[in-house]
Amino acid sequence: MAISSFWVFLVTMALSMVPLIESKGAIPLGMSAGMWGDSALSAVMAWLATVLGGIIVSFVAVTIFLPFRKLLEKIKIFRKLFAHCDKAVIEWLAKRQEKKQNRKAKRELKKARVYENKATLTPAPATVTPNQSNISFATRPLATSKTEKSAMWGRFLIAFVFCALPIPLSGVWTAGALCSVLKLDFWRSILALAVANTIDCSLVAIFCFWLEDYIDLMLTIIMLILAFVVIYQLLKFLVLRKEKAQSK
Repeated sequence: MAISSFWVFLVTMALSMVPLIESKGAIPLGMSAGMWGDSALSAVMAWLATVLGGIIVSFVAVTIFLPFRKLLEKIKIFRKLFAHCDKAVIEWLAKRQEKKQNRKAKRELKKARVYENKATLTPAPATVTPNQSNISFATRPLATSKTEKSAMWGRFLIAFVFCALPIPLSGVWTAGALCSVLKLDFWRSILALAVANTIDCSLVAIFCFWLEDYIDLMLTIIMLILAFVVIYQLLKFLVLRKEKAQSK
């Protein structure tokens, strides 16, 4: 790799660690021949740079957001959204466990009939009352520890899918905040963000490779969208600040 390409690699990796830009903006920027000329990165090298940058950001984001978990939980929209998601995950796991236990009970009941037929050499009764071990899971409470463990991996899946989607505002930084709100532990958060970011970078790199001839146009559109978002948020902040000052 030439020195100039090496610096492009570092710039791409650094940009992938910037909120709002991340892989969606860093990969097309690193591959832009209009900006870097012959030093522009290939799709593979741009992918590698953003994956490394995402892994670094995973540790930084989780370390930053975990101490602010209680603060983030006070945000009404986050609290309601993720409480609903958590409830849905637990209910889905409970139904899945119920079906599994019911299938197991049916197998045990079938075995009991076979054993009774062999012992008596007579046909089994039309109905056999199952013992306590064969009672449907619907009459049993789901084990608390197992439910909590399953719910934790369910929350892990939510954070993973959110970070892996190659859409705006679904990068490592926002997913790190999501992991904090979902109360994921440190290493589960790192695993979710690092692997999901790798998938996200792969999808973006493949898309840019297919449309390599239009990279400069894509980069221009991304920059315009980014500028619009920044200006909108800035104006919104100024308006809210002015209204707050007038209310006083």
